[in-house]
Amino acid sequence: MKLFFDEDQGKGISEALHAVGITSDYVGPGRRIKKGTPDEEWIPLIGQRGDLVITGNKEILRTEAQRGLWIQNGVGGVFLTTNHMTALNELRLLLRKLAWLERIDREERRPFAFMLTPTGKTRQAPEVPLL
Repeated sequence: MKLFFDEDQGKGISEALHAVGITSDYVGPGRRIKKGTPDEEWIPLIGQRGDLVITGNKEILRTEAQRGLWIQNGVGGVFLTTNHMTALNELRLLLRKLAWLERIDREERRPFAFMLTPTGKTRQAPEVPLL
């Protein structure tokens, strides 16, 4: 499993997870995907790489063109339902849900999108139906 954190999520959590042996990537200087890269450009790249996206950007699901790219490029991802969590709480949440993240990355057929609440509840995002 390789996690990809979009620009909205920053690099801190990705780096913390990487430090404990979880393969992850983020948007930023010296990375393949640079800050300011439009969603319409990084979505196809991540689809090709097969990374599991972690994002709080629910506009991807609401915007027809971006949602279409997500589906067309076979992206799998988890949308955090709030952007108001501290980085520490988000890191704790992702570590607590690590087995689930590994399972959906391994077993769910792409494209897919799940919502993840701060309490750890998960549900399928209806905008990207499971195949």
